Amino acid sequence: MDRNSIEALPVGRAFSQRAKALAIIDAILCPEWEYRYYSFNSEWGSGQSMASARDGQGAEYFALISDDVIGFKSYEPQSPAVPPPSAGWAAHTPANTGLEDFWGEPAFSMDRISWLATCDAGSWQLLAGELRIPDLAEALTRDADEHASWAATYYERTPSTEQVEAMRHLFDGEPLTGEIVAALNPSAGIVDLTDDITEIGWPTAV
Repeated sequence: MDRNSIEALPVGRAFSQRAKALAIIDAILCPEWEYRYYSFNSEWGSGQSMASARDGQGAEYFALISDDVIGFKSYEPQSPAVPPPSAGWAAHTPANTGLEDFWGEPAFSMDRISWLATCDAGSWQLLAGELRIPDLAEALTRDADEHASWAATYYERTPSTEQVEAMRHLFDGEPLTGEIVAALNPSAGIVDLTDDITEIGWPTAV
């Protein structure tokens, strides 16, 4: 599938699973939160979770998730900007989904937008702007090998076979174990990740 297309993004629970995987991998590789790319809050609001990414150079995305319905905003400084949402944008939010406040959420920096989209019933709808690569949202379409290559560049580490395999386990949604943590970052322990595991909502296994 063309990764320049909005349809390349995962839908429903697959979206949440991939966003969570990116966040837990980043938490393991980078203990310092301010240097991470990806985050996930499984208890953002009543029945809601939130995924986000920042590259430290102005690019960002925010996704508000309510069951299988998603509101998504992306900003890439090199892409044309679109006007901030008006009251009329709420009409594009599927009714009774918990996303009614998406358009006005201050934490999502709705004054900086390159494209906006919603996902409902397994289908993405691009509401404004244009998805252009490079874009942080591309990470949501990667497989484990591709993400390992990205992480090697960002964290300046050569990925081992064990690290790539650990990422595959997490991309498949498997519970986090001490062995997976050690494979990705020998300096980290699963106990060190207690707060991140809780916030992300990732399962663990002893």
